[in-house]
Amino acid sequence: MKLIVSCPTCGEKGELEVPETTWERMESNIIIGRVPPGKVCEHGFKVEFSRSGLVLGYHDLNAEAKDFQIRPVSFTVQSAIRNLSIDVVAALLTAGISEETIVLMGSLAVTMGIREFMERVLPDSVDVGSAIYMVTKEEYADLPESTKKHMTVDLSMKTIINPAFDDEQLEWVRRVLQRANMVTDQQVSEDLILKETSKLRTTVSLLRHLATRRGAGIEGKKKAGLE
Repeated sequence: MKLIVSCPTCGEKGELEVPETTWERMESNIIIGRVPPGKVCEHGFKVEFSRSGLVLGYHDLNAEAKDFQIRPVSFTVQSAIRNLSIDVVAALLTAGISEETIVLMGSLAVTMGIREFMERVLPDSVDVGSAIYMVTKEEYADLPESTKKHMTVDLSMKTIINPAFDDEQLEWVRRVLQRANMVTDQQVSEDLILKETSKLRTTVSLLRHLATRRGAGIEGKKKAGLE
């Protein structure tokens, strides 16, 4: 694994090679690695990164080693698309709009960041916190089979299992994301998604309401026929 790191003191960027064998000795999904002076620049520092290769933060080289809390990755529209792919982000938002349950599988720091991102751009859609299961790959194996039937996104592999969305809706959200990705201001970019997806939420709610009424009508006719 190769990480692009940036010195927190001078801003100089460099590449850090992380051997794959590193994870064989680690149970955690997050590591703090040491970057000695001269490796990137004249300064030394520590870099905190996830199993999926996302840089989560930097620390002073002389800071004492200690346990740390998992901090969510802070996603913008651009970084979410760059790290997860536009197809995965579009699938997550489309499923969120349709109020489908989602299983996110990967680093907890990344899954927490995705949930926070969705809560920002879809605040009036659903209670995203209860609609998303956040699990590591190890925890996924122990989930009930009924939970595994929901849409699952493997964030490290960028794959979608059991997709739970309409293809036309997905393509529509994908086009919205492409437009938002071109906007450099984060707030303006997220406001654009919020404004556009509100139209789709209205359509989805209307279709769901009509389907419920239609179902109730059919059921009523069946009961009337039996009486």
